[in-house]
Amino acid sequence: MHRSGGSPGDTYGAVQTAEVKFGSGGAGATSTHGTGGGAALLSVAKVLLVEGTIEASGADGLGSAIGGGSGGCIIAKTRNWEGSGNIVVSGGAGGDGTGAGGGGRIAVFYEWSNYWFGSLDARGGSSSYGNGGAGTVYLQDMTLDAQNKTLIIDNFGVGAPSVLIEDQTFGSYVTEGGRTWITDSTLEEMNHIRIVREANLAISPNIDTCVVLIIC
Repeated sequence: MHRSGGSPGDTYGAVQTAEVKFGSGGAGATSTHGTGGGAALLSVAKVLLVEGTIEASGADGLGSAIGGGSGGCIIAKTRNWEGSGNIVVSGGAGGDGTGAGGGGRIAVFYEWSNYWFGSLDARGGSSSYGNGGAGTVYLQDMTLDAQNKTLIIDNFGVGAPSVLIEDQTFGSYVTEGGRTWITDSTLEEMNHIRIVREANLAISPNIDTCVVLIIC
């Protein structure tokens, strides 16, 4: 998830969502505009069938005073995962002069997913002042000895404000929004990583001292 406000903000929360966190509100958020997404933890013993929409998205901002809210968090644990519905934790759009909210976190732990054909959406919101960075989708096959921890970073074509990180210090972690910030230790745990549709991944071996950027 990304904090949001006058410009796209920094990222927080864990990819595997060990901590369930709500999305944060955009700058000047009210009860109707710029609120952050909620949080949902689903534990289903047998079959999780999604044919509608499960959503914890941030709300859109308004005008020049309210930024878009960041997406929330949805964690699902089940044996069989099926359906053609949608799981959504997208960031809210920014106002005329405010940044958009970043995408939230989705994590699904399952043993069987052959009949899952749905959509997983953790995109950042859009704004002429600064698009929000993609959130993360984490999928883990819990079958014994399975080697299938998958991380998906997909911004659905909502691009970052620039290709290069201007500030090559810790300051960039706070000020360079529109990206997905993840430590290298988290990435090393993954068996598969997909970075698609203008998502921007910023990798840090030590978030306090060093930043390396990969663009896809």
